[in-house]
Amino acid sequence: MNTFENLLILFVSSIATGVGGWIFGRRKNNADARLVEAQAKLEETRAQTQVIENLGKAVDIWKEAAENLNAQLRIYNDNISMLKKENSDLRDRLDELTTKFEEQSKKLNDVMCENGRLKKEIENLKNPK
Repeated sequence: MNTFENLLILFVSSIATGVGGWIFGRRKNNADARLVEAQAKLEETRAQTQVIENLGKAVDIWKEAAENLNAQLRIYNDNISMLKKENSDLRDRLDELTTKFEEQSKKLNDVMCENGRLKKEIENLKNPK
């Protein structure tokens, strides 16, 4: 029986060694898997951080562009206001000049009528009928 006991001890110790190795190996494999998962999450977080930083830079660029456009818009609005005022002043001046022109045209017409009447009167005086 000595041989049988030796075989049984050998068999049990082999199984115990295999089970122990499997248990400790499994723990190590699980730890390695968790480490790989943690590293993957870290890389994903870094990538997301980079995306957020890039978006922040893009927002800053767009914000600066919007501020520049607002400044240009204020300048253009000021110019438009100035041009509207100038246009209004010129229209007023045109109305004044138009009124003076109409007055002068009426006076000229009156003078020409008077001149025509006086020419006829002179003719009549030169050639009495």
